[in-house]
Amino acid sequence: RIMFPIRDVHGNTVGFTARIMPSLESDPNSGGKYINTPQTEFYNKSRILYGLDMAKRETRSKDSVVLVEGNMDAITCHEYGMKNVVAASGTALTIEQIALLRRFTENISLSFDADKAGEMAAEKGIGLLLSTGMNVRVIHLPEGTGKDPDEAIRKNPAAWESAVSEARPIRQYLFDVAKRRYGIGDEEARKKFAKMLAPFISRLSDVIERNFWLGELSQIMSVSVD
Repeated sequence: RIMFPIRDVHGNTVGFTARIMPSLESDPNSGGKYINTPQTEFYNKSRILYGLDMAKRETRSKDSVVLVEGNMDAITCHEYGMKNVVAASGTALTIEQIALLRRFTENISLSFDADKAGEMAAEKGIGLLLSTGMNVRVIHLPEGTGKDPDEAIRKNPAAWESAVSEARPIRQYLFDVAKRRYGIGDEEARKKFAKMLAPFISRLSDVIERNFWLGELSQIMSVSVD
């Protein structure tokens, strides 16, 4: 296994993650792809963001942070010069992690794996981020560049940089996902569409923003905002 130290925001090593060597991934006796230090007095994964100790200066300087799913995604971003990148390390985003990020910026762009699991992970984190008032955008991986930032950067670094700079506002992303998932062609579809979006709208901390979302939803639904 290849060992990676996990450090807290101050740079202190508090645990490790170990990735199986690629040549052994097909070996049924090799165990899981990743093995992580279990919860300890020093390592509480809900309070750690992988790479934040290395990314905090650039995050504050750019007033923005990119959150990716895996450790290798973060490492590759830093290797190619994008330093304001941290990883959730495969766990659902927590309030403690968001509080850590808000010490350095309130602007966050999410990039999760381009599959169903990645989409679900993004939605879980989005609800929490909206409730804290963070400005959230979502990065869309360019077609044909792979399923995660690590693959995308290695295939086409320029396309990844463009994807980050063109990240969609969270409202646009959620409305697009709901339309793709349910459509709005009939009453039943529109009900499912609204049911998906309602929990996100209810968590918006800013009243003006909440009313804006409701106005757009009411137009699509052809019902009053009330």
